[in-house]
Amino acid sequence: MVFVLDGVLIGARDTRHLMWTMLAGAAILIAGAWSSLQFDWALMGILSAISALMLWRSTTNLGRFFKQKWVVGESVDPRRLLMIASAQVIEKNGLQAFE
Repeated sequence: MVFVLDGVLIGARDTRHLMWTMLAGAAILIAGAWSSLQFDWALMGILSAISALMLWRSTTNLGRFFKQKWVVGESVDPRRLLMIASAQVIEKNGLQAFE
């Protein structure tokens, strides 16, 4: 879902928002990786840091998507756009679409 929303926002040329949220996400990932090293959490610490990054990205992307600040011109229903984008990803990968 995170990557679909990335594609929608990139397609809408809302890259400035993505840049700033990914800089903050990088700080989250680096802090988690550093904590993993310092406290000897090993792989579980790294996986937790990556999970925190994905949670951050999904939260910020969903917030941006539903606020529709990225829309230029006519407003669209974000749920419809998300369904269209998801269907395109499913078709591109040769998977069977859900009805």
